[in-house]
Amino acid sequence: MIEIQKSLVRLERNIYYTRRNVVAVPGIELSCENFKLPKDSVVLLEQVRTLDKRRLKEKIGQVLVCGFQGTEYSEELKTLIEEYKLGNVILFTRNIKDVKQLHDLNMKIHNEIIKNSGVMPFISIDQEGGMVTRIMKEATFFPGNMTISATQNSEYAKKVGEMMGEELRALGINMNLAPSLDVNNNPQN
Repeated sequence: MIEIQKSLVRLERNIYYTRRNVVAVPGIELSCENFKLPKDSVVLLEQVRTLDKRRLKEKIGQVLVCGFQGTEYSEELKTLIEEYKLGNVILFTRNIKDVKQLHDLNMKIHNEIIKNSGVMPFISIDQEGGMVTRIMKEATFFPGNMTISATQNSEYAKKVGEMMGEELRALGINMNLAPSLDVNNNPQN
Protein backbone atom coordinates (compact mmCIF):
# COMPACT_ATOMS: atom_id res chain seq x y z
CA MET A 1 0.00 0.00 0.00
CA ILE A 2 2.83 2.42 0.85
CA GLU A 3 4.51 1.72 -2.52
CA ILE A 4 1.27 2.49 -4.34
CA GLN A 5 0.94 5.77 -2.43
CA LYS A 6 4.56 6.71 -3.25
CA SER A 7 3.94 5.93 -6.93
CA LEU A 8 0.77 8.03 -6.88
CA VAL A 9 2.65 10.94 -5.34
CA ARG A 10 5.36 10.75 -8.05
CA LEU A 11 2.69 10.49 -10.74
CA GLU A 12 0.74 13.37 -9.23
CA ARG A 13 3.78 15.66 -9.20
CA ASN A 14 4.48 14.84 -12.85
CA ILE A 15 0.87 15.49 -13.80
CA TYR A 16 0.78 18.76 -11.89
CA TYR A 17 3.97 19.86 -13.63
CA THR A 18 2.44 19.00 -17.01
CA ARG A 19 -0.85 20.69 -16.17
CA ARG A 20 0.93 23.75 -14.80
CA ASN A 21 2.53 24.28 -18.18
CA VAL A 22 -0.79 24.31 -20.04
CA VAL A 23 -2.66 26.51 -17.56
CA ALA A 24 -2.91 30.24 -18.24
CA VAL A 25 -0.64 32.79 -16.61
CA PRO A 26 -2.60 34.79 -13.98
CA GLY A 27 -4.86 37.33 -15.64
CA ILE A 28 -4.57 35.91 -19.15
CA GLU A 29 -7.63 34.34 -20.72
CA LEU A 30 -7.39 30.93 -22.35
CA SER A 31 -8.65 31.30 -25.89
CA CYS A 32 -8.01 30.71 -29.52
CA GLU A 33 -9.59 32.26 -32.57
CA ASN A 34 -12.77 30.15 -32.60
CA PHE A 35 -12.79 28.76 -29.06
CA LYS A 36 -13.27 31.55 -26.54
CA LEU A 37 -13.74 30.58 -22.93
CA PRO A 38 -16.07 32.59 -20.69
CA LYS A 39 -14.16 34.74 -18.20
CA ASP A 40 -15.52 32.75 -15.25
CA SER A 41 -13.92 29.56 -16.59
CA VAL A 42 -10.43 31.01 -16.95
CA VAL A 43 -7.97 28.91 -15.03
CA LEU A 44 -5.42 30.93 -13.10
CA LEU A 45 -2.28 29.42 -11.63
CA GLU A 46 -3.12 30.61 -8.13
CA GLN A 47 -6.54 28.88 -8.31
CA VAL A 48 -5.14 25.45 -9.08
CA ARG A 49 -4.68 23.37 -5.96
CA THR A 50 -1.68 21.10 -6.08
CA LEU A 51 -2.50 17.44 -6.44
CA ASP A 52 -0.72 16.72 -3.16
CA LYS A 53 -3.58 18.42 -1.30
CA ARG A 54 -6.36 16.52 -3.06
CA ARG A 55 -8.27 13.51 -1.82
CA LEU A 56 -7.43 10.14 -3.38
CA LYS A 57 -10.71 10.15 -5.34
CA GLU A 58 -9.76 13.47 -6.94
CA LYS A 59 -6.23 12.28 -7.71
CA ILE A 60 -7.51 9.19 -9.47
CA GLY A 61 -9.99 11.27 -11.48
CA GLN A 62 -7.18 13.52 -12.69
CA VAL A 63 -5.14 10.66 -14.16
CA LEU A 64 -8.02 8.98 -15.99
CA VAL A 65 -9.00 9.60 -19.60
CA CYS A 66 -12.49 8.21 -20.26
CA GLY A 67 -14.58 7.76 -23.35
CA PHE A 68 -18.37 8.01 -23.23
CA GLN A 69 -21.44 7.20 -25.31
CA GLY A 70 -23.47 9.73 -27.24
CA THR A 71 -23.11 13.17 -28.75
CA GLU A 72 -24.38 15.23 -25.81
CA TYR A 73 -23.38 15.98 -22.24
CA SER A 74 -25.16 13.08 -20.54
CA GLU A 75 -26.05 12.11 -16.98
CA GLU A 76 -23.33 9.43 -17.22
CA LEU A 77 -20.68 12.04 -18.06
CA LYS A 78 -22.04 14.42 -15.43
CA THR A 79 -21.71 11.70 -12.79
CA LEU A 80 -18.14 10.90 -13.84
CA ILE A 81 -17.15 14.57 -13.60
CA GLU A 82 -19.06 15.55 -10.46
CA GLU A 83 -18.81 12.42 -8.32
CA TYR A 84 -15.61 10.79 -9.55
CA LYS A 85 -13.79 14.03 -10.44
CA LEU A 86 -12.97 12.86 -13.96
CA GLY A 87 -10.36 15.23 -15.36
CA ASN A 88 -9.96 14.16 -18.99
CA VAL A 89 -11.96 12.68 -21.86
CA ILE A 90 -11.29 11.04 -25.20
CA LEU A 91 -13.61 11.59 -28.14
CA PHE A 92 -14.53 8.97 -30.73
CA THR A 93 -16.57 9.10 -33.93
CA ARG A 94 -19.64 8.08 -31.86
CA ASN A 95 -19.40 11.45 -30.05
CA ILE A 96 -19.43 13.62 -33.18
CA LYS A 97 -22.38 14.71 -35.36
CA ASP A 98 -20.96 17.93 -36.81
CA VAL A 99 -18.43 20.60 -35.87
CA LYS A 100 -20.89 22.90 -34.08
CA GLN A 101 -22.15 20.06 -31.92
CA LEU A 102 -18.55 18.99 -31.22
CA HIS A 103 -17.49 22.52 -30.26
CA ASP A 104 -20.50 22.96 -27.97
CA LEU A 105 -19.94 19.56 -26.35
CA ASN A 106 -16.28 20.35 -25.72
CA MET A 107 -17.16 23.73 -24.19
CA LYS A 108 -19.63 22.06 -21.83
CA ILE A 109 -17.16 19.32 -20.84
CA HIS A 110 -14.35 21.83 -20.41
CA ASN A 111 -16.38 24.17 -18.22
CA GLU A 112 -17.86 21.38 -16.08
CA ILE A 113 -14.47 19.78 -15.41
CA ILE A 114 -12.95 23.14 -14.46
CA LYS A 115 -15.93 23.92 -12.22
CA ASN A 116 -15.60 20.57 -10.44
CA SER A 117 -11.82 20.17 -10.27
CA GLY A 118 -10.21 23.56 -10.81
CA VAL A 119 -7.87 22.04 -13.40
CA MET A 120 -7.95 22.41 -17.16
CA PRO A 121 -8.95 19.07 -18.73
CA PHE A 122 -7.32 17.24 -21.57
CA ILE A 123 -9.99 16.78 -24.24
CA SER A 124 -8.37 14.26 -26.53
CA ILE A 125 -8.98 12.55 -29.84
CA ASP A 126 -7.11 10.17 -32.14
CA GLN A 127 -7.16 12.24 -35.33
CA GLU A 128 -4.14 10.91 -37.21
CA GLY A 129 -5.36 11.57 -40.73
CA GLY A 130 -5.96 9.07 -43.52
CA MET A 131 -7.76 5.96 -42.31
CA VAL A 132 -7.65 7.14 -38.68
CA THR A 133 -10.01 10.11 -38.83
CA ARG A 134 -12.67 10.68 -36.17
CA ILE A 135 -14.14 13.99 -37.38
CA MET A 136 -15.70 12.93 -40.66
CA LYS A 137 -17.95 15.91 -41.54
CA GLU A 138 -17.24 19.60 -42.00
CA ALA A 139 -13.55 19.26 -41.20
CA THR A 140 -10.38 18.87 -43.24
CA PHE A 141 -9.59 15.32 -44.26
CA PHE A 142 -5.84 15.19 -43.76
CA PRO A 143 -3.62 12.57 -45.44
CA GLY A 144 -2.22 9.73 -43.38
CA ASN A 145 1.39 9.45 -42.31
CA MET A 146 2.31 6.96 -45.02
CA THR A 147 1.04 9.35 -47.70
CA ILE A 148 2.97 12.28 -46.26
CA SER A 149 6.08 10.13 -45.88
CA ALA A 150 5.92 9.13 -49.53
CA THR A 151 6.58 12.76 -50.50
CA GLN A 152 9.95 12.59 -48.68
CA ASN A 153 9.44 16.20 -47.61
CA SER A 154 9.39 16.74 -43.83
CA GLU A 155 7.98 20.25 -44.31
CA TYR A 156 4.70 18.68 -45.45
CA ALA A 157 4.51 16.68 -42.23
CA LYS A 158 5.16 19.81 -40.19
CA LYS A 159 2.56 21.84 -42.10
CA VAL A 160 -0.12 19.13 -41.85
CA GLY A 161 0.55 18.81 -38.12
CA GLU A 162 0.23 22.55 -37.60
CA MET A 163 -3.00 22.78 -39.59
CA MET A 164 -4.48 19.75 -37.84
CA GLY A 165 -3.57 21.17 -34.44
CA GLU A 166 -5.12 24.55 -35.23
CA GLU A 167 -8.33 22.93 -36.45
CA LEU A 168 -8.62 20.69 -33.39
CA ARG A 169 -7.88 23.56 -31.02
CA ALA A 170 -10.62 25.64 -32.64
CA LEU A 171 -13.02 22.78 -31.88
CA GLY A 172 -11.96 22.68 -28.22
CA ILE A 173 -9.65 19.66 -28.46
CA ASN A 174 -6.32 20.21 -26.75
CA MET A 175 -4.73 16.77 -27.07
CA ASN A 176 -4.33 14.77 -30.26
CA LEU A 177 -3.10 11.20 -29.89
CA ALA A 178 -1.18 11.59 -33.12
CA PRO A 179 1.02 11.34 -34.98
CA SER A 180 1.87 7.80 -34.14
CA LEU A 181 5.06 6.12 -35.17
CA ASP A 182 4.40 3.02 -37.22
CA VAL A 183 7.21 0.86 -38.49
CA ASN A 184 6.31 -0.54 -41.88
CA ASN A 185 8.23 -3.79 -41.78
CA ASN A 186 5.66 -5.93 -43.59
CA PRO A 187 6.64 -6.22 -47.28
CA GLN A 188 2.97 -6.97 -48.12
CA ASN A 189 1.85 -3.51 -46.96
